[in-house]
Amino acid sequence: MRGHSKLLATLGCLVSMVPAQVPGAETAELVGTAVCLPAGPAEGVVVALTGSAIPTPPPLQHVAEIDQRGLRFVPHVLAIPLGTTVSFPNNDPIRHNVFSPSETRMFNLGTYHPGESRSVRFDHPGIVEILCNVHPDMLAYVVVLDTPYFGVSSATGAFRITDIPAGGYSLSVWCENHGWTAWSLTVAPEQRATARVEVGGVGAIVDGQQLSPATFN
Repeated sequence: MRGHSKLLATLGCLVSMVPAQVPGAETAELVGTAVCLPAGPAEGVVVALTGSAIPTPPPLQHVAEIDQRGLRFVPHVLAIPLGTTVSFPNNDPIRHNVFSPSETRMFNLGTYHPGESRSVRFDHPGIVEILCNVHPDMLAYVVVLDTPYFGVSSATGAFRITDIPAGGYSLSVWCENHGWTAWSLTVAPEQRATARVEVGGVGAIVDGQQLSPATFN
């Protein structure tokens, strides 16, 4: 019995020396630049990994914001996951109205005073155009996504998507000049991929390989 106990103790020590598996350790990352041509925006291009194999994320209490400042909606493009509540604070010295005629999420928050804020929850995927009926030049877009793997390009066109499980996807890109464009992409475990995306240009190149066009889904 004493020898049996020593054996169990030795096995316990060996098990404790095995490093624990870090969650997400085998996930991949996609970084790069995205732009819409000709003379299209580098900022506000939505890059997402989509596909039927991606499970619909559970509804969570996400929050986001589109500011009203300088007679503009800021940011011009906001990408969010399903279930996000977006607030629209009025930080101008004049009254504003926020509404959308889009089928994805039709609403009208009415006209409200400086310093006030009103909000809307977005529960269906799609593109939602945001307007102000007091100032017709004000325009923004809310891109509601049913995938957690997305990014929005900066002023330099840079974007980054992290924690991507290995598998096959559509590399789906949206900008207001072109709508959705997609390419087929396979992601390997722990891959650190670099992408160059030109909608209306060379297309999508990842790690030096030209991607094939795909159907957005």
